[in-house]
Order: sequence, then C-alpha cells, then structure tokens
Amino acid sequence: MGMLPAILRPRLSLMSFETSSSSEPVRIAAADLFCRAGGLTLGLQRSGIDVRLGVDIDPACRYSYEHNTESRFLLKDVSKTRPRGRGGRL
Repeated sequence: MGMLPAILRPRLSLMSFETSSSSEPVRIAAADLFCRAGGLTLGLQRSGIDVRLGVDIDPACRYSYEHNTESRFLLKDVSKTRPRGRGGRL
C-alpha cells in the first residue's frame, strides 16, 4: 500500500464479512452521487465495493470519471431524480 498512514489504508477484512445464513461473502453495490472525477469511486472499488454508476450534473466530469474508474457515468441533476422505491436495484 505504499506509504499511506495505517488509518488511510483500506480495511479489506471489513468488506468480506459473512452472514449467519450463508458462508458466501456479502457483495456491496453502490452509486456515487456528485462523483466529479471519481476519487471516491476509485477508493471504493479498490476496497472491493462494486460501484456501478457515477452521477454528476457537470458534463466536464465525464471524461475524467470514465478514465479513472470502471463505472458508468450518468449526466443528471440528482435533485430532479426520484427514488424507485425501497430495495431498488442499481
């Protein structure tokens, strides 16, 4: 992990906990709202979280986000979005 202080190193063991009903690791999926250039997405991906989507209102963020991450970019105003209900899929 290079020269990062211990507090900044990803804690991978936290991402692979097991549920009581299964021995399969829990997979976490996320969306990055206000994603900008993708710093948060990149950190989450390196920690084992599947970030499926980055959303931002600024079209200038698209190239950097798509170049820096493995996720899809959506140009959209988050304040004008409505939730799909409880348990919606990304």
